[in-house]
Amino acid sequence: MHTAPSEPRVFGRPANIVVADDDAGMRALVGDALRKDGHSIVEVPDGSKLLLTLEHDLLWKSAVIDLVVADIRMPAYSGIEILERLRAKQVAIPVFLMTAFGDADTRRHALMLGALLFDKPFPMAALRSAVLGLLQAED
Repeated sequence: MHTAPSEPRVFGRPANIVVADDDAGMRALVGDALRKDGHSIVEVPDGSKLLLTLEHDLLWKSAVIDLVVADIRMPAYSGIEILERLRAKQVAIPVFLMTAFGDADTRRHALMLGALLFDKPFPMAALRSAVLGLLQAED
């Protein structure tokens, strides 16, 4: 007997996604969940490495980044600070932010900048569905 899958599956092109979180376990969990759908994942441990990765991509167009998934609270630069820098440079890369500590002002600001927010802990299926929805909207 065949049952329908309970988790989303990506149809269409895989995305190049950068996952940034100072919690190695969370970073690996998110990266592994997105790899299941065929996405190419680069994992970085903090806001500084995320900024370097994004600047390298924007400067050299070596591997176009389709999506950033980042924790709001990270060393060096927060997810919000990275998002602000992208928007100030008029870079429209979609950003999904994760937080366990989001206050109302931070949430409002992130939403104003166009981020999608995920409250930790969240089901990986919800993130995978959001990525799928983003990719389908772009097609």
